[in-house]
Amino acid sequence: MHRGAVAHILWLVLLVACVLAVCACGGGAKPLSEEYGSLSPGTYVADEFQPALSFEVGKGWELSELQQKPFFEVLREYQGGDYFVAISFNNPPARVSDPRNPNKLVPAPKDWVSWYQEHPYLETSEPQPTSVGGVEGRRFSTVASNLPEDYYSEDCLGMGVPLWPLLQGHHWCAEEEGFDRTIVLDGVEDETVIINVWSNTEASSEKVLPEGKEVLDTVGWEDA
Repeated sequence: MHRGAVAHILWLVLLVACVLAVCACGGGAKPLSEEYGSLSPGTYVADEFQPALSFEVGKGWELSELQQKPFFEVLREYQGGDYFVAISFNNPPARVSDPRNPNKLVPAPKDWVSWYQEHPYLETSEPQPTSVGGVEGRRFSTVASNLPEDYYSEDCLGMGVPLWPLLQGHHWCAEEEGFDRTIVLDGVEDETVIINVWSNTEASSEKVLPEGKEVLDTVGWEDA
């Protein structure tokens, strides 16, 4: 065989090997732990979340200031910040707020979907089957409702129902306004993951829910 042909074949082999190496390393995905604020369009790996996951965002998304190991959130604002869509990933905690006593903590439930449905101050829709990253789960809408007149949670500044504590004194809350699409995934590497797609206004749901779904459709569990 002519030396030029041999060289050309070797070059193709090396090119294919390089492409496969890039794919094997996540295709240039960026560690989310090294990011802050605005995110450039591309693929990111939430390397401090358990289990680790990758996802892709387009233009306009940013990382919430509340990023922590058991929780992280990306969001996108519209019309100069008038409304937004946020996607939050939670590792369920060991303790939750007592539904009847918002300033008291009790052991976390084993069945999270039932806990949401039976919460006296949450209104939920009928759970529907869904999947994220190939992992089956259930989704439903959630909103704070039927609060007594004297109901007040210090952690939610009196504007919602506390569900569970986060680090650094923060609390995950369900609010009376806006909308919240909750997704409970069981069996992600034997872990439960709770995902929330939410916004500060229900009127924007028709626009922002599809954009949130676009991001969730790109999720891949790194070791699943």
